[in-house]
Amino acid sequence: MPFLRAAVLAAALAQAAPLAAQDTPVGSIIAIDAGGAPGVPPGDAPLDPATRLCLAKDQVALFASDRVTFQIAGEACVTLAEAEAEAFANQGWALRSQAAEEAGERYSAALDSGDEGAQDRAFEEYREASEAAGETRWEDEIARSVEEQRAARDYAEKIKNMPPAAGPVPSWPTSSTPLGPRPIIFRLASGSPSVLARFPRGMIVQPSTALCLTGGEQLTISSSIGQSATYTGPGCLKRQGKPTRENIGAFVFG
Repeated sequence: MPFLRAAVLAAALAQAAPLAAQDTPVGSIIAIDAGGAPGVPPGDAPLDPATRLCLAKDQVALFASDRVTFQIAGEACVTLAEAEAEAFANQGWALRSQAAEEAGERYSAALDSGDEGAQDRAFEEYREASEAAGETRWEDEIARSVEEQRAARDYAEKIKNMPPAAGPVPSWPTSSTPLGPRPIIFRLASGSPSVLARFPRGMIVQPSTALCLTGGEQLTISSSIGQSATYTGPGCLKRQGKPTRENIGAFVFG
């Protein structure tokens, strides 16, 4: 049944926005927070994409190119160009994934309309978008990491509430799997009802996106590494600034 098929596809897709044309070369790469990585000189000067980084297990480095902001974490040796290319590819998957979800919503609306011609067209669009998004998902690794962190917290709470015992306390469960290069994804986390009527919750905020608010409207942007910021209108939010540790998305508002 087409409806069942659509439901299965919808459950498999993450939220994301339509993929914009992003075929620019790597260009310059800057260090937002090198995290003590060897071989990365201090300052704001663009780095050589051929620079090779070897990070220790507990090191995290944050970089930005002309097309993606990305993080390298865990034990890894990689050139900046390789890391940027992988992060950019994963960002593209996230964008295609949301495009597929939006196509699925349009297909659901077509089913409700009872127009068989519209249903056929919408389903074909949904099928093509879903196939385009059917690549390996970097978010699976992040999800595993989150589950492991939750298990560690639960384990720590259990140990804390246990009576004293002889011998050393067992160590927390941790992950030995490096996350590798991954893009920093910025999403619309919440907003005023009138804002969410124009922009769907969970949409990816790309550098080409402008979110304009009227007086009294509000929205909150969150990143895939936990940063968030809230903006109140009037004004337009854009990603046209320079990435910094405090504003890795390069957001400007006004």
